Amino acid sequence: MFKKKNTSPYVTIKRRDNERAKRHQRQSRRGFRGWKKFLAILLIMLIVLGVGGFVGLNIYAADYYHADETATTILNAGHDMEVHDDYIVLWGNKNAQYYDASSATVFYPGGKVEYTAYLPMLQKLQSAGMNVILVKMPYNLAFFGVNKMDEVMADYADIKTWNLAGHSLGGVAATMYYKNHQDSVQRVALLGSFVYGDVPHDNIEIIYGTNDGLLNVDKILDTDQVVKIQGGNHAQFGSYGEQSGDDEATLSADYQQRIAATAMIQWFTQGKVYK
Repeated sequence: MFKKKNTSPYVTIKRRDNERAKRHQRQSRRGFRGWKKFLAILLIMLIVLGVGGFVGLNIYAADYYHADETATTILNAGHDMEVHDDYIVLWGNKNAQYYDASSATVFYPGGKVEYTAYLPMLQKLQSAGMNVILVKMPYNLAFFGVNKMDEVMADYADIKTWNLAGHSLGGVAATMYYKNHQDSVQRVALLGSFVYGDVPHDNIEIIYGTNDGLLNVDKILDTDQVVKIQGGNHAQFGSYGEQSGDDEATLSADYQQRIAATAMIQWFTQGKVYK
């Protein structure tokens, strides 16, 4: 005997609701699997881009200007020098005119230049009695170490007066730091560089060579404290050879560095622009 089929409207509606719920569940599972697939692809893309960017940065940074023999000789001699992982300290000559145990100058190197290339110029400040701290930048690019001065100041709490200097990209990074730390930095000197951003110019001196082929002098204001080195170029503030795009200097690197050192000494110790 066959069982009579239930044709009640209530049963029909319930059956439809069950089928609709099952379809919704299947769609939800497909949608969830779709989102999982999308997120997995997105994650893989981000990892590839991140790894690619990191590799690209390392390739780019691997091509840089190396310190020449003049600089490496000073480094190897290590006269009144402390070499740390991230910076080198040149302790000022205690018998010199401008020696002040409570004062120091931090120097930011130019972009893609080995930081030790600036030792010959900075040694001239050291001989005059100034304490100088030459900072090593990540990837030789000061943009990645704008706040390096914070680390140095924390390591030498006995220093009460701080000055900051930088060459080229290091000068731009120096002004970026100074913008947010005007109370802790006495004066700034920029070599082959310009004041970057909305920063007060009063305590900043600009030093550049008239044969600088890389500096945009249009960014230097008529009201800036400026020292022009006649015949000097961009690269000779450091000791790393010729730089692509630069013009040829008509004076020796040593002479250009002597003028720059004298200008910085006068600016940092007296607040006067070298003439």
